[in-house]
Amino acid sequence: MHEPLPQANGRLPAPRPTRTSPSQNHASVAVVSRRRVKAASADAISKTVALFAALANPLRLRLLVALTEQGELSAGQLQDAVGAEQSAVSHQLAALKRARLVAATRDGRRMMYAISDHHVAHIVGDAMKHAAEAS
Repeated sequence: MHEPLPQANGRLPAPRPTRTSPSQNHASVAVVSRRRVKAASADAISKTVALFAALANPLRLRLLVALTEQGELSAGQLQDAVGAEQSAVSHQLAALKRARLVAATRDGRRMMYAISDHHVAHIVGDAMKHAAEAS
């Protein structure tokens, strides 16, 4: 590398900041991250992708938020809570059950829905907080 030339006033120019890529700045983090990804099984990655895919629907997310905030609800109560048609609510509840995000129990003639476990409530709550902070 060559020496900088003096400016007209006789002083050397201020050193320019060097530009590094994020991978250079966080090389040790990248190595650790690669190790973690390799340690995760293909099955775990696939299930996690399916989890995020299930969350990537506005109506399904609204249903999960309602269940997180209000606890166990019937399909009719969920319909009122999210302001959607009964058929759309039923369809999305079925998808949430397949993704194991919602559990259903029968109460007489009604089906009652609840968040399947505390992890789901944390995922939904953390995602909502993260989105709000990004604004």
